[in-house]
Amino acid sequence: MGGEGPERRLTRGRGAFGSARHSALAPGRLSDWVVTAPFVLTVGVLLVGPAVNLVLDSLRSSSGFTLGNWADIFRLALTRQAIVSSVLLSVLVASLSTVIGGLLAWCISRLGLRGRSLGVAAMNVAANMSATTLVFGFTAAFGGAGFATLLLRQLWPAVPTLDLYGPTGLVFVYLYFHVPLFVLLTLPAMGAVSEQLWEAATVCGAAPTLFWRRVGVPVLLPFLLAGWMLMFAWAIGQYGVPLSLLGTSEAVPLMTLRIGALIQTAGTTNRFERAACLSVLLVVLSVVALWLYAAALRRAARWVK
Repeated sequence: MGGEGPERRLTRGRGAFGSARHSALAPGRLSDWVVTAPFVLTVGVLLVGPAVNLVLDSLRSSSGFTLGNWADIFRLALTRQAIVSSVLLSVLVASLSTVIGGLLAWCISRLGLRGRSLGVAAMNVAANMSATTLVFGFTAAFGGAGFATLLLRQLWPAVPTLDLYGPTGLVFVYLYFHVPLFVLLTLPAMGAVSEQLWEAATVCGAAPTLFWRRVGVPVLLPFLLAGWMLMFAWAIGQYGVPLSLLGTSEAVPLMTLRIGALIQTAGTTNRFERAACLSVLLVVLSVVALWLYAAALRRAARWVK
């Protein structure tokens, strides 16, 4: 020990300190993970547990477990139509929200600080309006005796009115809060098409159409696709708006409305089990859409690094 140099003693001291610190912060220690216990418990009780119970309910029958419940939802015309209508409606709403919201987000991103703040505030109000308030506002404005409808009839008696309680009206109501949400989600991404890219393209002699075809659209496309996936998942899981607008009628058969109807009238038949099957299918569609959303965001992240 007497011949040991100061450098060797310092290195050994640092090694002992580093190993002790590594041991104290080892991932396997219970004390390092105890802080996550409330989160894990919440996820287990509110997400994992109900999801597992839904899967089990979809397979239950009076005689045990069966796949007959799943066969019924694809065999019965009403539930099959609800699945197809929900998917088509969600695809249409997501596509229209992407086109309209993408253009609106681009315009807002090019405003000054005051105009951008005002635009974001307006989008926040529209995106977070409750279902009953939204439906009441559309009914008061565009219903059969709505203010806008009566005013248009005075100006143009033969004007075609909006069928608010059909597929077209439901799409219009959906767009009212889907477009602002899409704008809020994609507005930060619009900064990826920076002034430097414009200047570089201009210096190279690129026309605006060439710039958007070779630079602008490829840069923004992953963000727009990610927003489309999120709008699809948001639209297919809507229950409050279609219930407030359509009630329990079958004017627009949707999976969420069908689930509610099956649960409310569950009896001796397998209606509750069929509701569980539709719920599991809805969860699967939403999870796939969210997984694709995350994949698109990972691809888009290379433009914002």
